[in-house]
Amino acid sequence: LIQYAQSHGADYLVVRDDTLEQYWPTLAPIVQKGAPEIELVYIFEDAHMSEPVKTYVYRFSKASTG
Repeated sequence: LIQYAQSHGADYLVVRDDTLEQYWPTLAPIVQKGAPEIELVYIFEDAHMSEPVKTYVYRFSKASTG
């Protein structure tokens, strides 16, 4: 997914933690543990939902963009 996104000019990856495991199981370990290809930029927490949901914003590393 990271290589695909970069090859299509994506600069950022935005993922909600409540959908990560269900829809992106191969991406979950990368987002949860980190990777050289992505840099955490910001975390939004939505406390207005029945259970708090976090949205992670990652930037693709310049070194990994080719």
